[in-house]
Amino acid sequence: MREEATSSFLHLLSVTDVAGWQIPSLLQKSKGVTAKLPALQRSAVWKPRQVEMLWDSLLNGFPVGSFLLTPFRKDLKTQNFLYEIAGLEAGNEAEYHLLDGQQRCNAISLAFINSWDTKITCSAALWIDLDTDDIADERRFVFRVVTRSHPWGYQRSDPSKTLEYQKRRKALSSYYQAYKWSHDDQEVVDGLFGTSTLIRHAWPWDARCPVPVPFLIDAVTQSPHSVWGILDKLMEERLPYWRALDSGDFQDICWKRRWSTLRDNPTAMMDGLCEGLHRLVRTDRSPSLLIPALILPRLITGAPSQEEDLAQSAGPTLDSIRQDPVETLFIRVNSAGTPLQGEELNYSILKSIWPGAQDVVETLSTGIMAPSRLVALISRLVVAKSSSDDKRPPAALDVTRFRRLVHGRDPQCRSFLASIQDYLSHGKGLFDLARKLLNLQCGDAHTYRLPPVVAADIARKSPEIFFIFLFWLDRLKDAGIDPTTFDQRVHRRLVGALTALSWFKEDEVLCGVLLWTRLQGLSGDNLQEMFSVGGLKSCISVGESGKLPLIPLLPPDLLKEAVELSLRGLRNGTNQRWQTWRWWDNFTESLPKSERVRSWYTRKVKEHDDEVDYRREAWPKFADRLWGMKEMVLYAQREWLVRWFSDFDPASPDQLEDTDRPWDFDHIHPQKYIYGKWNMPQILKDWHGSIGNLRAWPFELNRSDGETTPCSKLKDAGEESSRFFPTTTSCKKGPYKEVILASSIPLRDWSHWEASTPLTDPFPANYLAKPEDFGQCRVSLLNAITRRWIYLYKQWYDNLLIKDLFV
Repeated sequence: MREEATSSFLHLLSVTDVAGWQIPSLLQKSKGVTAKLPALQRSAVWKPRQVEMLWDSLLNGFPVGSFLLTPFRKDLKTQNFLYEIAGLEAGNEAEYHLLDGQQRCNAISLAFINSWDTKITCSAALWIDLDTDDIADERRFVFRVVTRSHPWGYQRSDPSKTLEYQKRRKALSSYYQAYKWSHDDQEVVDGLFGTSTLIRHAWPWDARCPVPVPFLIDAVTQSPHSVWGILDKLMEERLPYWRALDSGDFQDICWKRRWSTLRDNPTAMMDGLCEGLHRLVRTDRSPSLLIPALILPRLITGAPSQEEDLAQSAGPTLDSIRQDPVETLFIRVNSAGTPLQGEELNYSILKSIWPGAQDVVETLSTGIMAPSRLVALISRLVVAKSSSDDKRPPAALDVTRFRRLVHGRDPQCRSFLASIQDYLSHGKGLFDLARKLLNLQCGDAHTYRLPPVVAADIARKSPEIFFIFLFWLDRLKDAGIDPTTFDQRVHRRLVGALTALSWFKEDEVLCGVLLWTRLQGLSGDNLQEMFSVGGLKSCISVGESGKLPLIPLLPPDLLKEAVELSLRGLRNGTNQRWQTWRWWDNFTESLPKSERVRSWYTRKVKEHDDEVDYRREAWPKFADRLWGMKEMVLYAQREWLVRWFSDFDPASPDQLEDTDRPWDFDHIHPQKYIYGKWNMPQILKDWHGSIGNLRAWPFELNRSDGETTPCSKLKDAGEESSRFFPTTTSCKKGPYKEVILASSIPLRDWSHWEASTPLTDPFPANYLAKPEDFGQCRVSLLNAITRRWIYLYKQWYDNLLIKDLFV
């Protein structure tokens, strides 16, 4: 490194230096400083838009902030960067730990990684769009990130928004065709198309002329004066589908033709792009284009001496652990930028003290919850076992309390760290048990269990409920009781209780206190009665707090009666009530007019002077909550979801914070026929958006352009259906039975969906606003949606014995 580019407290780094921390071959060329991530660092949290904007800033010569480095300390240990291809060679250990700037380092490194190399498995790739004539925002260079869960990229005009469903489906179909074009073995194609394979065969779908940034950097490095010719050759050599884009299968994709035009007639933006990249990646180091890296002196970081390093190499002990300045600084630094939440900070602190925690935690958390949530729940288990408070469960640990506990300075639990290590080292049984009790697997005989995505959502959205569940399992384990041997009805009630509490809670903390009190009163063999008959009865009673902890769950037959009463007079499609019916006024404003429903609420909601008011509140809260409860849809389609997506891990967040799942929620009756149409009855608008009209459907099958009628959807899953319905062929003469069942529609209700649109085609898009001509379609659509709404609820309620829990 040049003399003027470094000092004892400052290094000036090129983007190649920074990328070299993850790509050793670049480090050898740049001869820059070496750095590794300390164990306490969090995972990547940047979104694709942030990566794209960082590269736009770099090419514009804008400052992008400084890195914060601390002298390498063995006791801080290390973890891998997001895109780390290989570790440092033996004898060439890192000089520093990267304390702040991990997300910028990942964003910079992505531009240098050839994701099209079959030897590299990468969850993202960076492109740049060379045609920017229609871009109207502040970006000069339009970078595009594609990821494992968004291989089509985000919107070109607004990279903070996801691509429209119609475009996603079209993109996925084209990527699949591109993959098939370069493979002869169809069986291999069907089995391997996905993850990093998909990244290699995808491109940002709505880009006008995209080119891979790693290829462009290679071309600039080889010859800054012949960039576009070299780039053309590289794309032909490295993009597996490049020649296929000339074939008829891709005739509607014209970005290759645009590239040919721009290659021969570069724009001013393209000239600026070459110039900017050349400044960034050339070996001579112009200070104005370097990124400062501040070096923290040992005096500040409290780095141990060589003797202390050797003493600590045997592993941390409670006596040797002190309040580390690096840990303190890390917490303060990460209160800015993309902030760490309390659980994530606690997890980072644990990793800094016990570097081996990461591998253990991520193994245990697979398929059930995020690693940081697992550490949070285990921490509470440890505190709970050392507490004598039997009135309420221990609160979630904030950062201050966690640091005090983990450093052995909390008198309540001096052995906290050792207990955490013991739980994590020997906790496989506990979390395997939780997965076994909750998660439905393909071919499982106990089909009432949950699809893994629903179980993981309970841990994510209802930590109090999941903590009580884990504490109960831990108590059973200590008592030598195996819950997998319980009677099937006990198992059903357990799953029913967890879902009911998670989905219909009004006050989760209060529910947790009531369950905790119940659990504290059980011991020995009686522990299996935790979720027995009447196990949740206390949660629908208004106590001294004046709150209703859990929304009372109306039996399905009474729900059906309430719906039918509210729709009285609407069986005639021309009745004037179609125009006056409102969800609030006619359905949830007060208790239904059914005497049986009123009597049920009178019996269930008790123990308060103002109980009538609580009963009056309970009904609309229940109806409104159930209206959009997508978890109910996922539960109803559980067997199909685990069959289709058996390898999907809902607890493994994408590295760039993509959370999309391999399905979307499809409106069975398309929105096109309802929204934006004049004189559309409000009742249809209200019911149309409910879960009664939603199904979870794979992207490949959900190829609708927004106009396909329910009759067509439920008769034919599309050309790609063989991958999801391998034993069935499309039936053109009648309902496609498997598609109907996979959509969780009772076969007896097929006729309502079939008649919800006119049988003659074409028909007006606003047909539902024409009662004289299409009044019966109105009635059929309302019947189809409301009946399915009740059916979804009844499937869950009956399968998991919800009634038993409140007897």
